[in-house]
Amino acid sequence: MDDEPIEGPQRGNFLLSGIWSPRTMHILVQVVGVGVVLLLLALTSTYSYLLFHSIVEIFTIVISFSIFILVWNGKKSIDNAFFLVVGVGLLFAGGIDILHTLAYKGMGVFTFGGADLPTQLWIAARYLQAFSLLLAPLAIGRKVRVSTLIAVFGFATAALIAAIFTGVFPHCFIEGSGLTPFKIYSEYVICAILGVSIVLLYRAREYFDPDVLALLMLANVFFIGAELSFTAYVSVYGFANMLGHLLRVVAVYLWYLAFLDIGQKRPFDLLWREMKLNEEQLRKSEEKYRSLFETMLEGFAFCRMIYDGSGRPVDWEYIEVNPAFGRLTGLRDIVGKKVSEAIPGTREQSPEIFEIYGRVAATGKPETFDVFFTPLSIWLHISVSSPQKGYFVVVFEDITNRKAAEEKLSFLAAITEHSYDAIIGKTPDGIITFWNAGAEKIYGYTPAEMTGRPITVLVPPGHPDDTKTLIQRIRAGEAVIRQETIRQRKDGALIHVSLTLSPVKAMDGSLIGISTIARDITGQKAAEEALRQSEEMFRSYIENAPDGVFVADAQGNYVMVNDAACEMTGFSREELLRKNIRDLVFPGDQHIGFEHFRRVKEEGQAIGETRYVTKSGEVRYWLVKAVRINDQRLLGFASDITDRKMMESEIRSLNTVLEQKVEERTRALADSNVALEEEISQRMKTEEQLQAMLNEKTLLLREVHHRVKNNLQIIISLTNLQLRQIEDPQMKRIMAETQNRVRAMALVHEKLYKSETLADIDLAEYVRFLTSHLFAYYETDSRRVTLKIEIGEIMVSINTAIPIGLILNELVSNALKHAFPGGRSGTLAISASSDKNTISLAVKDNGVGIPADLDWRNTQSLGLRLVVSLVNQLDGTIDLDRSGGTAFTMVLKVKE
Repeated sequence: MDDEPIEGPQRGNFLLSGIWSPRTMHILVQVVGVGVVLLLLALTSTYSYLLFHSIVEIFTIVISFSIFILVWNGKKSIDNAFFLVVGVGLLFAGGIDILHTLAYKGMGVFTFGGADLPTQLWIAARYLQAFSLLLAPLAIGRKVRVSTLIAVFGFATAALIAAIFTGVFPHCFIEGSGLTPFKIYSEYVICAILGVSIVLLYRAREYFDPDVLALLMLANVFFIGAELSFTAYVSVYGFANMLGHLLRVVAVYLWYLAFLDIGQKRPFDLLWREMKLNEEQLRKSEEKYRSLFETMLEGFAFCRMIYDGSGRPVDWEYIEVNPAFGRLTGLRDIVGKKVSEAIPGTREQSPEIFEIYGRVAATGKPETFDVFFTPLSIWLHISVSSPQKGYFVVVFEDITNRKAAEEKLSFLAAITEHSYDAIIGKTPDGIITFWNAGAEKIYGYTPAEMTGRPITVLVPPGHPDDTKTLIQRIRAGEAVIRQETIRQRKDGALIHVSLTLSPVKAMDGSLIGISTIARDITGQKAAEEALRQSEEMFRSYIENAPDGVFVADAQGNYVMVNDAACEMTGFSREELLRKNIRDLVFPGDQHIGFEHFRRVKEEGQAIGETRYVTKSGEVRYWLVKAVRINDQRLLGFASDITDRKMMESEIRSLNTVLEQKVEERTRALADSNVALEEEISQRMKTEEQLQAMLNEKTLLLREVHHRVKNNLQIIISLTNLQLRQIEDPQMKRIMAETQNRVRAMALVHEKLYKSETLADIDLAEYVRFLTSHLFAYYETDSRRVTLKIEIGEIMVSINTAIPIGLILNELVSNALKHAFPGGRSGTLAISASSDKNTISLAVKDNGVGIPADLDWRNTQSLGLRLVVSLVNQLDGTIDLDRSGGTAFTMVLKVKE
């Protein structure tokens, strides 16, 4: 059905029908009626205040007594003690209200007390009423005797009346002054009690019909309004007093609706609601237990035991079973059948079950046991009890899988107990609960000594306690943690252990424990340290060897190469490690390379000369010696003998040419004179010597650069070895900075050695190589500190390159060490340009900057002093800009 808007007259009828419902009309009539009554009462007060007061009090008293009569007549069947307390409380409060009415001025009953007496009686009645409304919600759910309530309220009423008429009760009204502080504060206290009563009523709302609860709480609100009005009048005939009485009329009328109107029309919603709730709860409880019976996972059977003439159990009859019974046993329609009919052979195959069931049915003592029920070939966990003699109830579950799991656990327990590794169980707080024989062997403690103690007892004194961190990581959800650490044995010895921690969780996934497997790796660590030192020595030798050194696998693939090998081939280390030995052998010498490789594998070593092709395509002669390390590795040493081979070839060629020319000249000039022959011969020798001298100079210059670079590398390696012996951090820093300076000079010689002219190097390439080394040395992430190099094509000689390299080494090192502390990111920029005989060089960073008060030209820092000295050495100038970081700008003269 489509939802369409209601328009026109139809919409008006709809609104009227919604507003003027019977319930709305009933409420409207009551509101109008109450308003009319209140108006009439107000008009009555203008005619005779005594008449007004009497009508209000009589109305209140009648309602109070009527509520008591209602409660009294239903006291035997009322379950809610709230109404009993309220009814009895209103009875005695109404009694005091009668005295209050009779004591009012103009009634003529009491000739003493003046206006103070009725005011005192009023306060006493209100206290009694307020406390009854406070105690009533607290009595819900408790058994309360009406006689006890009458005795308590009767005693309180008598005490209040006696105190008032004997002059003990405090004054509440003084003629000419009005209300006393006691009376005013009492009204506030009564309001507070009524407010607490409202809260208690709301908290106990489930015990009340919603309409009754709303009326009771609203009545208390009007009572509070009335009491507040009674704090403001000066004359008993004043407006505030009248307003308080009118509000009280409304509150009492709400009582009438809650107790008498609803009590007459819907008594079960008022007096017997708790009984109704109890019946509903009983019905729900029966449904719940029936649902549990139908849905319980365990099998259930109610049976009658059958005995023979001598009283021995011989059979039993199934009276009732639940669905799980059939699901677990596979039996259907078993109710009314005997076990001998439903499961033949039970008595013969499982006589112990007959014995136990018969004993329980006869004695009534429940028993629990596990049994393998042979007729059905399943393990059962059975609980049997007897509700009456001759009958028994069986609750059972299939534990076949559990038994299989227990067998597995027994198997695992045997493995755990006989493991050489320490297997330790502990609580999530680190308290040891399990300690196997392996743990006793490794740590020296027995299980009795360690069970119940914290795992921290194994942490050596003076060592950081890592157990708490490991436990916190397991608690945080890490599945498995592997870590090597140091622990202390019972005898005090320190051992290295490899730990594997994993969580132990309950079925619901909660952490109930931590499992630790520890293995003693002290011997392994010692062997690893010895191997590491040996490898360091070997690697240091390899890296600093002047010849090319390589390690290859059984297929000839390079697995390790040194810097010299990279220099010889022109390939980077990464490129070489992706190649095979055959990839570098000259195609015409492949058979020679194959033969060398075969001899190494079969005979253990080989030596020979072979031609190799470099990255640039140049063919070089190598003298290679290789030895077999093991079946999977071979070690090779290669020396570049190209120059020697070329010289030998040149000599052979020259000799051949010379011999040919001499032979030709001899044949042609057989008759030439000896003097001319000697002159020609001498000239040829001179030419040969000049060419040899030129070649020797070129070779010597290249060798000088090469050997200087190698010697500087050896110095670096020696300082590396020295660094391992130095404990002082300051000395370590100084040695490391010295290494960087030496390395900067070594790079210049390396570039000159590789250059074609042997005189100049490319400044941009040199700067990139130097800065990449410094970034790696200081472990600076290039994503955090961005390096920008802007250098054109500038060629510099060794006399200029070395000072510039040392200057850049100091300035870049300072920037990487100090400009970006605490993981700060930024940019480091290096730029250079040349103009005739000068080079402009700038090193800038946007880091924290150099302090303004630092005299950088005269600082004690060796680095900056060295920079200033080198700039002066090059007849240059240097300036520093501290704005936005640090910016050094230098103008340097080029040295030839």
